[in-house]
Amino acid sequence: KERLHDLLRPLAGDLSEVVEEAQAGATAVAVGLKHTYTGDTIVGHEDLVARGLGNATMEGVHVPPPVFALSITPVEATDDELEEALSILVRDDPSLVVGVDPDTEEPILRGMGELHLEVAIHRLQHDLGIEVATGRAHVAYRETIIQSEGEATMTSLNFDKTIGGKRLAAGLCGTLLSLDTESEDDDGSERWMMQTPEVVILPQVADELTADQLEALRDATEAALNQGQSFPRIGCMLTISEVMQEGPDVTTPGALRAAAAAFVAKAANQYQTSVLEPIMKVEVNLISEDHVGAVLSDLSSNRRAQIRSVSQDTSGRPRLVCEAPLVMLLGYASAVRSITKGHGSFSMEYSHHAIDTADSQ
Repeated sequence: KERLHDLLRPLAGDLSEVVEEAQAGATAVAVGLKHTYTGDTIVGHEDLVARGLGNATMEGVHVPPPVFALSITPVEATDDELEEALSILVRDDPSLVVGVDPDTEEPILRGMGELHLEVAIHRLQHDLGIEVATGRAHVAYRETIIQSEGEATMTSLNFDKTIGGKRLAAGLCGTLLSLDTESEDDDGSERWMMQTPEVVILPQVADELTADQLEALRDATEAALNQGQSFPRIGCMLTISEVMQEGPDVTTPGALRAAAAAFVAKAANQYQTSVLEPIMKVEVNLISEDHVGAVLSDLSSNRRAQIRSVSQDTSGRPRLVCEAPLVMLLGYASAVRSITKGHGSFSMEYSHHAIDTADSQ
């Protein structure tokens, strides 16, 4: 629940006035909200209770997965101050994601593109007063396994080691499957979405494990399945159909964790691995026809773009829609301004992942 302190109607400049209500379509500022994020819908709880909908929830705004990452380091601020400022950014913009680089332990800010992160860093430094140094930008590559039809086979592994004088043993059987791709492009190439790998432990297997064993097996399998050879893995499902035990003192949660990691590696190594790159849907808007040819030539020749349409907006101005690898769009804001002599703009959003045929990572 939220308690609203004031409702303000913004006026010119920094002025505002307190109002009792806001009609549909009006712009208002709600003061005092502590748990509300961008995209949330606020409703009167008493109204819902009266209608028998006291526990109702509404679907939030769809937030596409981040495809661009930037490491950040505070110049003078403490880690706690940086963490608090980043939490404010994420609260205002749910498409931003904060994480930690597993190798350097530096904070990582992920977003929808180069310009998106530039705006976020500007807000961090100028609005929130946290000066940061930024590292090299990273594109969100992924990888997946490639299977021919009917190629999936059962994998089995027996783990048996003595560690610190104590014997640990566990056996696992299961099948790793490549999930169906969403669709195919006009040229026949497949599309992958940012689909987290799935782990399925059959009910009869889960029933034979203690709660601690089941948790250890699931957590370790999910962690190993998510971590590919070079990039996070997507688009696959692992079904565990059998667990062989030798008693609680031997088949411990630790034994199952170790067995799960080795089992996933063995299952994945049976198949070809492909690197996937993020593909963006790009819309370029021009003022006149003068620069259409130059923009199309640059997109096709220099940015590996697939042109989807060339049309006009409601004002009769040219609009170009294409799909291009994100890595080829780095610096495109400056390029499109240069090509069109400042008379063009563009926007882009995540479309899908596709096999990286250029080894650009």
